[in-house]
Amino acid sequence: MKKFSFLLILAMGLALAACGDTEGTDGTEDTGGGTEDGGTADAVGGEDAGTEDTEDTDGTEDTEPPDEICDDGEDNDGDDAVDCADEDCAGTDACTEICDDEAEVDEDLDGFANCDDPDCADDEIACPPAECEPPFEPHQDGCELPIADPSEYVFGDTFSYINALSIPPRGTDAECCFDFSGDGDVDNGLALLVGALAVIGEDLDIQATLAEALTDDSVTLLMEWKSWPDSPEFSVFLGTNDGDGDGEPDQAFEDRAAGNGIFQLDPSSFGTHGALIQFNRAALSEGDLVAGPSLFRLNIPIDTDGFALDLDLTIEQARIGGPITEIDTGIASVNPEFDIDGTMTEFGGMMLGGVVPLDQIFSLIDELARDCTCAGFNADEPVITYGDDGTAYAVACAQTPSGDTCTADDGVICENLSVVCSFLPSLPSLGLNDIDTDGNEVGDALSVGLRFSMTGADLGDPAIEPGG
Repeated sequence: MKKFSFLLILAMGLALAACGDTEGTDGTEDTGGGTEDGGTADAVGGEDAGTEDTEDTDGTEDTEPPDEICDDGEDNDGDDAVDCADEDCAGTDACTEICDDEAEVDEDLDGFANCDDPDCADDEIACPPAECEPPFEPHQDGCELPIADPSEYVFGDTFSYINALSIPPRGTDAECCFDFSGDGDVDNGLALLVGALAVIGEDLDIQATLAEALTDDSVTLLMEWKSWPDSPEFSVFLGTNDGDGDGEPDQAFEDRAAGNGIFQLDPSSFGTHGALIQFNRAALSEGDLVAGPSLFRLNIPIDTDGFALDLDLTIEQARIGGPITEIDTGIASVNPEFDIDGTMTEFGGMMLGGVVPLDQIFSLIDELARDCTCAGFNADEPVITYGDDGTAYAVACAQTPSGDTCTADDGVICENLSVVCSFLPSLPSLGLNDIDTDGNEVGDALSVGLRFSMTGADLGDPAIEPGG
Protein backbone atom coordinates (compact mmCIF):
# COMPACT_ATOMS: atom_id res chain seq x y z
CA MET A 1 0.00 0.00 0.00
CA LYS A 2 1.34 3.38 -0.94
CA LYS A 3 2.89 5.41 1.87
CA PHE A 4 1.30 8.81 2.31
CA SER A 5 3.31 12.00 2.55
CA PHE A 6 0.63 14.46 1.58
CA LEU A 7 -2.45 16.18 2.94
CA LEU A 8 -4.48 15.01 5.90
CA ILE A 9 -2.36 12.09 7.13
CA LEU A 10 -3.98 10.70 10.25
CA ALA A 11 -2.51 11.24 13.66
CA MET A 12 -0.57 8.28 15.15
CA GLY A 13 -0.64 9.64 18.74
CA LEU A 14 -4.26 10.37 18.74
CA ALA A 15 -6.06 7.83 20.66
CA LEU A 16 -9.64 8.86 19.88
CA ALA A 17 -12.77 7.24 20.73
CA ALA A 18 -14.78 5.74 23.44
CA CYS A 19 -18.17 6.29 24.91
CA GLY A 20 -19.15 9.78 25.93
CA ASP A 21 -16.92 11.53 23.36
CA THR A 22 -13.61 10.61 24.89
CA GLU A 23 -10.40 10.75 22.95
CA GLY A 24 -10.61 9.30 19.52
CA THR A 25 -14.00 10.82 19.66
CA ASP A 26 -13.42 14.38 20.80
CA GLY A 27 -9.99 14.77 22.14
CA THR A 28 -9.98 13.03 25.45
CA GLU A 29 -8.68 9.52 26.24
CA ASP A 30 -10.18 6.41 27.81
CA THR A 31 -8.00 4.50 30.26
CA GLY A 32 -9.81 1.24 29.67
CA GLY A 33 -8.30 0.31 32.99
CA GLY A 34 -10.39 -1.39 35.58
CA THR A 35 -9.51 -3.13 38.77
CA GLU A 36 -6.63 -5.54 38.69
CA ASP A 37 -7.15 -8.98 40.13
CA GLY A 38 -5.34 -9.52 43.40
CA GLY A 39 -5.22 -5.85 44.38
CA THR A 40 -2.32 -4.84 46.59
CA ALA A 41 -0.62 -6.84 49.25
CA ASP A 42 -2.58 -7.39 52.45
CA ALA A 43 -1.70 -4.45 54.61
CA VAL A 44 -1.84 -6.34 57.89
CA GLY A 45 -1.59 -9.98 56.90
CA GLY A 46 -4.08 -12.73 57.46
CA GLU A 47 -3.15 -13.83 60.92
CA ASP A 48 -4.05 -12.48 64.30
CA ALA A 49 -1.21 -10.37 65.58
CA GLY A 50 -2.44 -11.02 69.08
CA THR A 51 -2.00 -8.45 71.80
CA GLU A 52 1.04 -6.82 73.14
CA ASP A 53 1.35 -6.21 76.85
CA THR A 54 2.91 -2.95 77.87
CA GLU A 55 3.40 -1.69 81.38
CA ASP A 56 2.01 1.71 82.24
CA THR A 57 3.76 4.06 84.60
CA ASP A 58 1.27 3.27 87.34
CA GLY A 59 2.24 -0.39 87.25
CA THR A 60 -0.87 -1.63 85.39
CA GLU A 61 -0.73 -3.35 82.04
CA ASP A 62 -2.27 -1.78 78.85
CA THR A 63 -3.47 -4.07 76.08
CA GLU A 64 -3.32 -2.78 72.45
CA PRO A 65 -6.26 -3.89 70.28
CA PRO A 66 -5.49 -6.58 67.70
CA ASP A 67 -5.27 -5.81 63.99
CA GLU A 68 -8.42 -6.24 61.89
CA ILE A 69 -8.61 -9.55 60.03
CA CYS A 70 -10.36 -8.57 56.81
CA ASP A 71 -12.23 -11.74 55.94
CA ASP A 72 -13.40 -13.44 59.18
CA GLY A 73 -16.66 -11.58 59.85
CA GLU A 74 -15.40 -10.26 63.19
CA ASP A 75 -14.65 -6.78 64.47
CA ASN A 76 -11.15 -7.72 65.60
CA ASP A 77 -9.90 -4.26 66.50
CA GLY A 78 -13.09 -3.15 68.24
CA ASP A 79 -13.75 -0.04 66.17
CA ASP A 80 -17.31 -1.07 65.22
CA ALA A 81 -16.25 -1.69 61.59
CA VAL A 82 -16.14 -5.27 60.38
CA ASP A 83 -13.86 -6.67 57.65
CA CYS A 84 -13.93 -4.56 54.47
CA ALA A 85 -16.02 -1.88 56.16
CA ASP A 86 -12.94 -1.16 58.28
CA GLU A 87 -10.71 1.44 56.65
CA ASP A 88 -7.70 -0.63 57.76
CA CYS A 89 -8.67 -3.18 55.10
CA ALA A 90 -8.77 -0.77 52.17
CA GLY A 91 -6.70 -2.06 49.26
CA THR A 92 -6.05 -5.49 50.70
CA ASP A 93 -6.50 -8.69 48.73
CA ALA A 94 -9.63 -9.54 50.66
CA CYS A 95 -11.23 -6.18 49.91
CA THR A 96 -10.54 -5.60 46.21
CA GLU A 97 -13.53 -6.14 43.95
CA ILE A 98 -12.94 -8.63 41.12
CA CYS A 99 -15.14 -7.35 38.30
CA ASP A 100 -15.52 -10.52 36.26
CA ASP A 101 -15.57 -13.46 38.68
CA GLU A 102 -18.19 -15.99 37.61
CA ALA A 103 -19.47 -16.51 41.16
CA GLU A 104 -20.30 -12.78 41.41
CA VAL A 105 -18.76 -12.50 44.86
CA ASP A 106 -18.89 -9.15 46.62
CA GLU A 107 -15.20 -9.19 47.51
CA ASP A 108 -15.10 -5.76 49.15
CA LEU A 109 -18.36 -6.31 51.06
CA ASP A 110 -19.86 -3.00 50.01
CA GLY A 111 -23.14 -4.56 48.95
CA PHE A 112 -22.29 -4.58 45.22
CA ALA A 113 -20.81 -7.45 43.23
CA ASN A 114 -18.97 -7.45 39.91
CA CYS A 115 -20.14 -4.75 37.48
CA ASP A 116 -22.70 -3.40 39.93
CA ASP A 117 -19.80 -2.23 42.08
CA PRO A 118 -18.79 1.41 41.40
CA ASP A 119 -15.16 0.27 41.65
CA CYS A 120 -15.65 -1.51 38.30
CA ALA A 121 -17.01 1.52 36.45
CA ASP A 122 -13.75 2.10 34.56
CA ASP A 123 -13.24 -1.53 33.56
CA GLU A 124 -14.85 -1.36 30.12
CA ILE A 125 -13.58 -4.81 29.15
CA ALA A 126 -15.22 -6.67 32.04
CA CYS A 127 -18.05 -4.16 32.37
CA PRO A 128 -18.81 -2.44 29.04
CA PRO A 129 -21.43 0.33 29.08
CA ALA A 130 -24.98 -0.89 28.64
CA GLU A 131 -25.18 0.22 25.01
CA CYS A 132 -21.93 -1.61 24.24
CA GLU A 133 -22.88 -5.17 25.09
CA PRO A 134 -21.17 -8.06 23.28
CA PRO A 135 -20.30 -8.73 20.48
CA PHE A 136 -18.41 -5.50 21.13
CA GLU A 137 -18.96 -3.93 17.73
CA PRO A 138 -16.87 -0.74 17.76
CA HIS A 139 -19.51 1.35 16.00
CA GLN A 140 -22.47 -0.02 17.96
CA ASP A 141 -24.71 2.83 19.14
CA GLY A 142 -21.83 5.26 18.69
CA CYS A 143 -19.86 3.53 21.46
CA GLU A 144 -16.23 2.63 20.87
CA LEU A 145 -14.64 -0.41 22.51
CA PRO A 146 -11.06 -1.65 22.42
CA ILE A 147 -10.13 -3.89 19.51
CA ALA A 148 -7.10 -6.16 19.36
CA ASP A 149 -6.37 -5.45 15.67
CA PRO A 150 -8.15 -3.90 12.66
CA SER A 151 -9.43 -7.27 11.48
CA GLU A 152 -11.82 -7.27 14.45
CA TYR A 153 -13.40 -3.96 13.49
CA VAL A 154 -17.05 -4.18 12.44
CA PHE A 155 -17.78 -1.64 9.72
CA GLY A 156 -20.91 0.31 9.03
CA ASP A 157 -22.51 0.18 5.60
CA THR A 158 -22.16 3.81 4.48
CA PHE A 159 -19.00 5.58 3.28
CA SER A 160 -17.82 8.77 1.63
CA TYR A 161 -14.69 9.54 -0.39
CA ILE A 162 -13.13 13.02 -0.19
CA ASN A 163 -12.62 13.91 -3.85
CA ALA A 164 -11.66 17.60 -3.65
CA LEU A 165 -9.83 19.72 -1.11
CA SER A 166 -8.81 23.37 -1.20
CA ILE A 167 -7.80 26.41 0.82
CA PRO A 168 -10.35 29.00 -0.38
CA PRO A 169 -9.15 32.52 -1.14
CA ARG A 170 -9.46 35.09 1.60
CA GLY A 171 -11.77 38.02 1.12
CA THR A 172 -14.20 36.09 -1.11
CA ASP A 173 -17.58 34.49 -0.51
CA ALA A 174 -15.83 31.12 -0.43
CA GLU A 175 -13.65 32.13 2.53
CA CYS A 176 -13.72 29.46 5.18
CA CYS A 177 -14.55 28.45 7.84
CA PHE A 178 -15.28 29.31 11.50
CA ASP A 179 -14.94 32.09 14.06
CA PHE A 180 -12.56 30.83 16.76
CA SER A 181 -11.57 34.24 18.14
CA GLY A 182 -15.15 35.30 18.88
CA ASP A 183 -14.94 38.58 16.96
CA GLY A 184 -17.66 37.67 14.47
CA ASP A 185 -15.28 37.13 11.54
CA VAL A 186 -14.12 33.91 9.88
CA ASP A 187 -10.63 32.92 11.03
CA ASN A 188 -8.18 31.35 8.56
CA GLY A 189 -4.56 32.13 9.34
CA LEU A 190 -3.55 29.10 7.29
CA ALA A 191 -4.17 31.03 4.10
CA LEU A 192 -1.71 33.66 5.36
CA LEU A 193 0.86 30.98 6.17
CA VAL A 194 0.62 29.49 2.69
CA GLY A 195 1.21 32.96 1.27
CA ALA A 196 4.24 33.43 3.50
CA LEU A 197 5.72 30.10 2.44
CA ALA A 198 5.27 31.13 -1.17
CA VAL A 199 7.90 33.82 -0.52
CA ILE A 200 10.39 31.06 0.34
CA GLY A 201 9.32 28.38 -2.11
CA GLU A 202 9.24 29.71 -5.67
CA ASP A 203 6.38 28.73 -7.97
CA LEU A 204 4.44 27.25 -5.06
CA ASP A 205 0.92 26.14 -6.04
CA ILE A 206 -0.76 24.50 -3.08
CA GLN A 207 -4.08 24.00 -4.88
CA ALA A 208 -2.41 22.14 -7.74
CA THR A 209 -0.43 20.05 -5.25
CA LEU A 210 -3.58 19.03 -3.42
CA ALA A 211 -5.38 18.16 -6.64
CA GLU A 212 -2.47 16.04 -7.83
CA ALA A 213 -2.28 14.17 -4.52
CA LEU A 214 -5.97 13.26 -4.73
CA THR A 215 -5.72 12.27 -8.39
CA ASP A 216 -2.72 9.95 -8.05
CA ASP A 217 -4.07 8.27 -4.88
CA SER A 218 -1.32 9.72 -2.66
CA VAL A 219 -4.11 11.06 -0.47
CA THR A 220 -7.20 8.91 -0.10
CA LEU A 221 -9.53 9.76 2.77
CA LEU A 222 -12.69 7.85 3.56
CA MET A 223 -15.44 8.76 6.01
CA GLU A 224 -17.32 5.88 7.62
CA TRP A 225 -20.82 6.81 8.78
CA LYS A 226 -20.90 4.46 11.73
CA SER A 227 -24.61 4.33 12.48
CA TRP A 228 -26.21 5.93 9.43
CA PRO A 229 -29.08 6.75 9.08
CA ASP A 230 -29.86 6.59 12.80
CA SER A 231 -27.11 9.07 13.71
CA PRO A 232 -24.58 11.20 11.76
CA GLU A 233 -21.40 10.35 13.71
CA PHE A 234 -18.46 9.38 11.51
CA SER A 235 -14.83 8.26 11.50
CA VAL A 236 -12.07 9.20 9.06
CA PHE A 237 -9.66 6.62 7.60
CA LEU A 238 -6.71 6.62 5.27
CA GLY A 239 -7.32 4.38 2.31
CA THR A 240 -6.13 3.43 -1.15
CA ASN A 241 -7.60 2.58 -4.51
CA ASP A 242 -4.55 0.43 -5.26
CA GLY A 243 -6.13 -2.90 -4.38
CA ASP A 244 -3.69 -5.02 -6.39
CA GLY A 245 -0.62 -3.34 -4.88
CA ASP A 246 1.04 -2.38 -8.16
CA GLY A 247 1.62 1.22 -7.07
CA GLU A 248 -1.12 2.68 -9.26
CA PRO A 249 -4.82 3.31 -8.54
CA ASP A 250 -7.14 0.65 -9.93
CA GLN A 251 -9.71 3.16 -11.16
CA ALA A 252 -9.45 6.46 -12.96
CA PHE A 253 -9.89 9.49 -10.72
CA GLU A 254 -13.01 10.44 -12.68
CA ASP A 255 -14.64 7.16 -11.61
CA ARG A 256 -13.61 7.60 -7.98
CA ALA A 257 -14.75 11.23 -7.96
CA ALA A 258 -18.13 10.20 -9.38
CA GLY A 259 -18.82 7.94 -6.39
CA ASN A 260 -17.87 4.62 -7.97
CA GLY A 261 -14.58 4.06 -6.17
CA ILE A 262 -13.75 0.79 -4.39
CA PHE A 263 -11.16 1.19 -1.66
CA GLN A 264 -9.16 -0.59 1.01
CA LEU A 265 -8.28 0.93 4.38
CA ASP A 266 -4.83 1.48 5.83
CA PRO A 267 -4.34 -0.28 9.21
CA SER A 268 -2.36 2.74 10.42
CA SER A 269 -5.71 4.54 10.59
CA PHE A 270 -6.71 2.39 13.55
CA GLY A 271 -6.02 2.70 17.25
CA THR A 272 -7.15 0.63 20.20
CA HIS A 273 -10.67 2.05 19.97
CA GLY A 274 -11.28 1.98 16.23
CA ALA A 275 -10.42 4.89 13.94
CA LEU A 276 -7.80 7.33 15.17
CA ILE A 277 -9.93 10.24 13.97
CA GLN A 278 -13.55 10.21 15.03
CA PHE A 279 -16.31 12.78 15.20
CA ASN A 280 -18.72 11.38 17.73
CA ARG A 281 -20.35 14.72 18.39
CA ALA A 282 -22.43 15.34 15.30
CA ALA A 283 -25.88 16.62 14.45
CA LEU A 284 -27.87 16.79 11.24
CA SER A 285 -30.56 19.43 10.77
CA GLU A 286 -32.44 19.85 7.47
CA GLY A 287 -29.51 18.35 5.57
CA ASP A 288 -26.79 20.43 7.26
CA LEU A 289 -24.12 18.53 9.19
CA VAL A 290 -22.35 20.00 12.22
CA ALA A 291 -19.63 17.86 13.85
CA GLY A 292 -16.95 18.36 16.49
CA PRO A 293 -14.96 19.55 18.21
CA SER A 294 -12.43 16.78 17.78
CA LEU A 295 -8.81 16.38 16.68
CA PHE A 296 -7.56 16.15 13.11
CA ARG A 297 -4.18 15.80 11.46
CA LEU A 298 -3.25 18.01 8.52
CA ASN A 299 -0.19 17.45 6.36
CA ILE A 300 0.31 20.06 3.64
CA PRO A 301 3.01 19.09 1.16
CA ILE A 302 5.29 21.91 0.08
CA ASP A 303 7.40 20.66 -2.83
CA THR A 304 9.23 22.85 -5.32
CA ASP A 305 12.63 22.74 -6.95
CA GLY A 306 15.13 22.61 -4.10
CA PHE A 307 12.49 22.96 -1.40
CA ALA A 308 10.40 20.23 0.13
CA LEU A 309 8.50 20.25 3.41
CA ASP A 310 5.58 18.30 4.80
CA LEU A 311 3.85 20.85 7.00
CA ASP A 312 2.49 18.30 9.46
CA LEU A 313 0.02 19.88 11.88
CA THR A 314 -2.34 18.57 14.53
CA ILE A 315 -5.58 20.53 14.39
CA GLU A 316 -7.27 21.11 17.72
CA GLN A 317 -10.91 22.19 18.19
CA ALA A 318 -11.56 20.68 14.76
CA ARG A 319 -15.04 21.17 13.31
CA ILE A 320 -16.62 19.84 10.15
CA GLY A 321 -19.85 21.09 8.67
CA GLY A 322 -21.84 21.60 5.52
CA PRO A 323 -24.80 20.37 3.47
CA ILE A 324 -24.89 16.64 2.72
CA THR A 325 -27.19 14.32 0.84
CA GLU A 326 -27.57 10.56 0.55
CA ILE A 327 -26.83 8.98 -2.84
CA ASP A 328 -26.84 5.37 -4.04
CA THR A 329 -23.21 4.74 -3.05
CA GLY A 330 -23.03 6.69 0.22
CA ILE A 331 -23.08 10.27 1.51
CA ALA A 332 -22.17 13.18 -0.76
CA SER A 333 -21.64 16.88 -0.18
CA VAL A 334 -23.71 19.59 -1.84
CA ASN A 335 -21.17 21.85 -3.54
CA PRO A 336 -22.09 25.49 -4.26
CA GLU A 337 -20.47 27.91 -6.67
CA PHE A 338 -18.90 31.17 -5.50
CA ASP A 339 -18.08 34.38 -7.33
CA ILE A 340 -14.27 34.55 -7.47
CA ASP A 341 -13.08 37.64 -9.31
CA GLY A 342 -16.17 37.63 -11.50
CA THR A 343 -16.04 33.92 -12.29
CA MET A 344 -18.41 31.41 -10.74
CA THR A 345 -16.21 28.68 -9.30
CA GLU A 346 -17.32 25.53 -7.49
CA PHE A 347 -15.82 24.86 -4.09
CA GLY A 348 -16.54 21.97 -1.79
CA GLY A 349 -19.58 22.52 0.36
CA MET A 350 -17.98 20.86 3.40
CA MET A 351 -15.92 22.97 5.78
CA LEU A 352 -13.02 21.82 7.97
CA GLY A 353 -11.64 24.26 10.50
CA GLY A 354 -9.67 24.36 13.72
CA VAL A 355 -6.62 25.84 15.41
CA VAL A 356 -2.96 24.77 15.46
CA PRO A 357 -0.56 25.90 18.21
CA LEU A 358 2.26 27.94 16.69
CA ASP A 359 4.78 25.92 18.68
CA GLN A 360 3.99 22.99 16.35
CA ILE A 361 4.79 25.03 13.25
CA PHE A 362 8.06 26.52 14.44
CA SER A 363 9.18 23.20 15.86
CA LEU A 364 8.95 21.82 12.32
CA ILE A 365 10.94 24.76 10.95
CA ASP A 366 13.56 24.26 13.65
CA GLU A 367 13.92 20.58 12.70
CA LEU A 368 14.29 21.59 9.05
CA ALA A 369 16.96 24.18 9.84
CA ARG A 370 18.94 21.72 11.97
CA ASP A 371 19.44 19.64 8.83
CA CYS A 372 21.42 22.51 7.32
CA THR A 373 24.79 21.16 8.46
CA CYS A 374 26.43 23.30 5.79
CA ALA A 375 25.66 26.36 7.94
CA GLY A 376 27.81 25.14 10.80
CA PHE A 377 24.91 24.82 13.22
CA ASN A 378 25.13 22.81 16.41
CA ALA A 379 22.32 20.35 15.69
CA ASP A 380 22.05 19.50 19.40
CA GLU A 381 20.91 23.03 20.17
CA PRO A 382 17.83 24.88 18.86
CA VAL A 383 18.32 26.78 15.66
CA ILE A 384 14.93 28.47 15.99
CA THR A 385 13.59 29.74 19.31
CA TYR A 386 9.89 30.42 19.67
CA GLY A 387 7.11 30.79 22.20
CA ASP A 388 4.67 32.97 24.11
CA ASP A 389 6.61 35.05 26.64
CA GLY A 390 3.45 36.48 28.21
CA THR A 391 3.49 39.72 26.26
CA ALA A 392 4.07 38.56 22.68
CA TYR A 393 4.70 35.47 20.59
CA ALA A 394 8.35 35.72 19.57
CA VAL A 395 10.35 33.66 17.09
CA ALA A 396 13.95 34.12 15.92
CA CYS A 397 17.06 32.29 14.82
CA ALA A 398 19.11 31.33 17.88
CA GLN A 399 22.21 30.46 15.84
CA THR A 400 23.82 32.51 13.12
CA PRO A 401 24.65 30.74 9.85
CA SER A 402 28.38 30.72 9.10
CA GLY A 403 28.86 32.74 5.94
CA ASP A 404 27.71 31.60 2.50
CA THR A 405 28.68 27.98 2.96
CA CYS A 406 25.31 26.58 1.84
CA THR A 407 24.49 26.31 -1.85
CA ALA A 408 21.50 25.49 -4.02
CA ASP A 409 22.46 21.82 -3.74
CA ASP A 410 21.61 22.02 -0.03
CA GLY A 411 18.08 23.22 -0.74
CA VAL A 412 16.32 26.57 -0.80
CA ILE A 413 15.96 26.82 2.99
CA CYS A 414 19.65 26.18 3.68
CA GLU A 415 20.82 28.35 0.79
CA ASN A 416 18.76 31.29 2.06
CA LEU A 417 19.15 30.88 5.81
CA SER A 418 20.05 34.52 6.34
CA VAL A 419 16.83 35.54 4.60
CA VAL A 420 14.84 33.00 6.60
CA CYS A 421 16.32 34.27 9.87
CA SER A 422 15.45 37.85 9.03
CA PHE A 423 11.96 36.84 7.91
CA LEU A 424 10.95 34.66 10.88
CA PRO A 425 10.47 37.38 13.54
CA SER A 426 7.87 39.09 11.37
CA LEU A 427 5.73 35.98 10.80
CA PRO A 428 3.53 36.40 13.88
CA SER A 429 2.87 40.03 12.99
CA LEU A 430 1.40 38.90 9.68
CA GLY A 431 -1.57 37.52 11.58
CA LEU A 432 -0.46 33.93 11.91
CA ASN A 433 -0.96 34.06 15.69
CA ASP A 434 -4.60 35.02 15.32
CA ILE A 435 -5.95 32.79 18.11
CA ASP A 436 -5.31 33.13 21.85
CA THR A 437 -5.82 29.67 23.36
CA ASP A 438 -4.85 30.36 26.98
CA GLY A 439 -6.61 33.69 27.53
CA ASN A 440 -3.49 35.78 28.23
CA GLU A 441 -4.25 38.14 25.31
CA VAL A 442 -1.27 36.84 23.31
CA GLY A 443 -1.99 35.02 20.08
CA ASP A 444 -0.34 31.60 20.26
CA ALA A 445 -2.19 29.56 17.62
CA LEU A 446 -3.00 29.57 13.93
CA SER A 447 -6.55 29.16 12.66
CA VAL A 448 -7.11 26.90 9.67
CA GLY A 449 -9.93 26.61 7.19
CA LEU A 450 -10.40 24.32 4.20
CA ARG A 451 -13.25 23.32 1.96
CA PHE A 452 -13.73 19.80 0.68
CA SER A 453 -16.25 17.82 -1.31
CA MET A 454 -17.11 14.17 -0.96
CA THR A 455 -19.05 11.49 -2.75
CA GLY A 456 -20.07 7.88 -2.13
CA ALA A 457 -17.58 5.04 -1.80
CA ASP A 458 -17.40 1.31 -1.21
CA LEU A 459 -14.94 -1.04 0.48
CA GLY A 460 -13.32 -3.90 -1.35
CA ASP A 461 -12.88 -7.42 -0.02
CA PRO A 462 -10.96 -7.61 2.19
CA ALA A 463 -11.54 -4.11 3.51
CA ILE A 464 -8.20 -4.12 5.31
CA GLU A 465 -4.82 -5.39 4.19
CA PRO A 466 -2.93 -6.02 7.45
CA GLY A 467 0.44 -5.41 5.79
CA GLY A 468 -0.83 -2.13 4.34
